[in-house]
Amino acid sequence: MPRRHRIIPLVPVLAALLAAGCGTAAAPGSADIDLTYADENGEQQQLSIQAEATVCTDDITPDRRRLATEDGTVAALVDPLGEAMVQVKIDDELTFQSTTAGRGDRNGFRLEDVEGIVVRIPLSGMQKKISEGARITGTLDCPA
Repeated sequence: MPRRHRIIPLVPVLAALLAAGCGTAAAPGSADIDLTYADENGEQQQLSIQAEATVCTDDITPDRRRLATEDGTVAALVDPLGEAMVQVKIDDELTFQSTTAGRGDRNGFRLEDVEGIVVRIPLSGMQKKISEGARITGTLDCPA
């Protein structure tokens, strides 16, 4: 007796899998950050950072999640209560460090006029405060 094989039409099965989200690439995340600070001469400076890829991970410390742009220019640690402490690399020596917390979770962080300081960290490692009252606003979204 000959065997009969049942052929399942693959097109509808593949279409259903794609519609359910299988086989699609994950979104890389993004960041849009605006920073305002006074430089060493007291002049207001503005810096805008847009990133098309972010990295969000749980393996930095047992109770904190690290959220960052792919190149590390913007980075934050989010604690279990959802408070995000942010650091922004302005150039090779200048760094913004938040002194108040933004809000963050597993999906990213939101900053609304978060206050901080700008410090100079030269190769010698001796940190020098450049300005207080620096402000940062923006978002970072983790990869989907």
